[in-house]
Amino acid sequence: MMKLSVMRDFLEQVALNPDSTLIDGLLNQWGYDKGTVSFIRASNNFIFKFSQAGKHYILRLTDTEKVSQRDIESELAFLRYLHANNVCVNIPLKTLAGQEIEVCHTPVGSFYAVVFNYFEGRIYDIDELDETQFEVWGEALGGLHHASASCSSIQRASSFDHLSKSKELLSVQEQAAHKELVRLTHWLEALPKTDANYGLIHFDFELDNLIWNGDRIQIIDFDGSIASWYVADIAFALRDLFNDDIDLSNKHFLAFIKGYRKKMDVSQQDLSQIPMFFRLHNLETFITLQMAMDIEEGNSQKNPQWIMDLLHKLERKAEQYRESFA
Repeated sequence: MMKLSVMRDFLEQVALNPDSTLIDGLLNQWGYDKGTVSFIRASNNFIFKFSQAGKHYILRLTDTEKVSQRDIESELAFLRYLHANNVCVNIPLKTLAGQEIEVCHTPVGSFYAVVFNYFEGRIYDIDELDETQFEVWGEALGGLHHASASCSSIQRASSFDHLSKSKELLSVQEQAAHKELVRLTHWLEALPKTDANYGLIHFDFELDNLIWNGDRIQIIDFDGSIASWYVADIAFALRDLFNDDIDLSNKHFLAFIKGYRKKMDVSQQDLSQIPMFFRLHNLETFITLQMAMDIEEGNSQKNPQWIMDLLHKLERKAEQYRESFA
């Protein structure tokens, strides 16, 4: 998640400012239909939708302070590889000058701009899925892992890199979180790693990043993809299914794994690590929230009510994670 200060300033000065022509000027580099630009959301990135010759596309802006251009280049290389291996992912559209990445300079900072094709379809909530759809969901993830297993030339950050970065970012005052970090580091270092269970993963294969067109799953948002254990992707995908009650005999979980195994094998030993990967995800999310909450209480002139409401929501979530580390 981005810093709340960046979200606030960009939305007010650019995305939701009717007088700003910055996005239109940026999209001239790709070509677009005038009057079709709309703001979609802000989370890890700023997302816009627009049309070119009547066809829909997505513009994504990523803070240059969060990632390097090399990070985005490797992400796009991964997408091209998956697309070439029949995985349904959105791929970048080049500018009129033949570039995939442009740098967008704004009054609130610089951003890497990438345009992707737009997927038609719908996004489901987890309680809307039946067992057959859980199986389709699992098969889609298994297909992604089957394709990525033969992709050895693309370098992405690993789970170990994430833990190392977490140690740097975590405040010394968060003693329980530091102890959890030590426990998870020791566990991860001892975890068996082979070509069969480790490779490039999506890292956030939850339903928000899947667009369904009938039974065909279209996958978006690969900016967080990393090198890790394949079972981590299973755990992260299904975290809303389990919440705090992890039941590996759950019928929806079993349907997901049945679908996954149509494309990719996964051992029971690896599946038994899911609770630990949940803990890893919780720790990393806690640190992400800490980094995002960079605005101060009490400045009502600078901080509109919506950003304060979001801050309080994130503070409550962070406290829940903090309590789980004790």
